[in-house]
Amino acid sequence: FPDGEMQATGYSASVFENKLYLGVSNGAYVAPWQSYYDPELGPVFKKVNGSDGQVWSLNSAGGELVMGHHEGSFILHDQHSRLLSAEPGAWTFVTMSEEYMLGGTYTGLVLYRKEAGRWVFDRKLEGLKESCRIMVRDEDGSVWVSHPYRGLYHIKWSAEHKYDLNIRFFNQDNGLPTNLNNYVFQIAGKAVFTTEKGVFQYDRSIDRFVPA
Repeated sequence: FPDGEMQATGYSASVFENKLYLGVSNGAYVAPWQSYYDPELGPVFKKVNGSDGQVWSLNSAGGELVMGHHEGSFILHDQHSRLLSAEPGAWTFVTMSEEYMLGGTYTGLVLYRKEAGRWVFDRKLEGLKESCRIMVRDEDGSVWVSHPYRGLYHIKWSAEHKYDLNIRFFNQDNGLPTNLNNYVFQIAGKAVFTTEKGVFQYDRSIDRFVPA
């Protein structure tokens, strides 16, 4: 469940405004949040309208629940969805400030902004055309994107130059043990990197990756 025939694969879950949302391979589902669901009472999840298809992520951002979907990005509220952007392949989202949010897609980054208290699509950003599936914000406000078959991209963004990204690429030449299978996670607000040789961190003082 929520698919009675267990034909869907789960990808994301989020508790938002006292409701549990599940993102699976055939759409998004919602139910009132509770600590236990008695299977003998039957299905409690209802499908979110307009969410058919592959859901990649569910992110709470700026008072709204944002869904990353194969068909684009959406805002979810109860059983309803609002299209945010039809830019295909929305993987994930990183809030940069109260007014701006970056989104990772199949083919790079997009920018969203707050308008009348709601997220709206601003534009697709130039400079990075790789898939941005794994993306976190670091403690200094910059963003790391990991590509398992390339390396790592470090992105500096500011509201003053919101359409101009400062992008640097890091790989084995910068201290990573290999160019493959490098992933980034946010732990206690800080970017932490897992590699084929263990956990690494970026040392700004020497501009290299070192074992953590």
